[in-house]
Amino acid sequence: MKPQGQYDSLIEEYRRKKLLHEARQEIIFENMMQKQADADAALNMKYVPIYNIDERYHTPINASIVRIYYLFENRNAWYSTKIERYYTDVIDCRLDKLQNKAEEFRTQGSQFKIESREAIWFNFKNANLLLSEISSQHKRIYDNILECSFKNGLEEFWNNPLIHLRGWLILFEFKNWRPDLISQNEAVALDSLPSGHGKPLRWSCNPNIANEKFINFANNIILRCFGDANED
Repeated sequence: MKPQGQYDSLIEEYRRKKLLHEARQEIIFENMMQKQADADAALNMKYVPIYNIDERYHTPINASIVRIYYLFENRNAWYSTKIERYYTDVIDCRLDKLQNKAEEFRTQGSQFKIESREAIWFNFKNANLLLSEISSQHKRIYDNILECSFKNGLEEFWNNPLIHLRGWLILFEFKNWRPDLISQNEAVALDSLPSGHGKPLRWSCNPNIANEKFINFANNIILRCFGDANED
């Protein structure tokens, strides 16, 4: 028979470690919730028509390439074809918010996709602007736009008629410059899967190919705005 109290110190050590672990997990959870709250406040996007650019968006003081997510809907149409429906309020930096948004748009026969997209985040003195694309263009379009002068910042860039091609670029304004809040995860593509009535959509996740043409385009814009090419 073991003496009474022989394991008291071990039990006490276990309890101490358990409490310490719980305290650490609580701190981690609080930090995560705070970061999410910061992101929701800082990354509150406002759609900006590309034809409505004014002098606030002419002279960036910083820029960064980031990855965002874009939701669109595939609708069944006649003769086994599908129609892609795009929305101006469904670009976000968090997948879960777009999945919730899909539930709001959901009707019978809805099929949704969420794709990661590259974007340029411009920081101006009194504004922040996110520039991304809905669909890709031929390389000559990107090259032609990059031929414009950046000596006056983005003024000539915004005035280039190719920028206004229908269904290509999309703009959003942000409150704060916080690219550190953007996810650094790999590019992904999610497809909604049918689920029973009253049940949330299921999602399949697959790797998505990064748009190298737009990434090169974005890098060149940033270089022209802040690099040696802007000093020619």
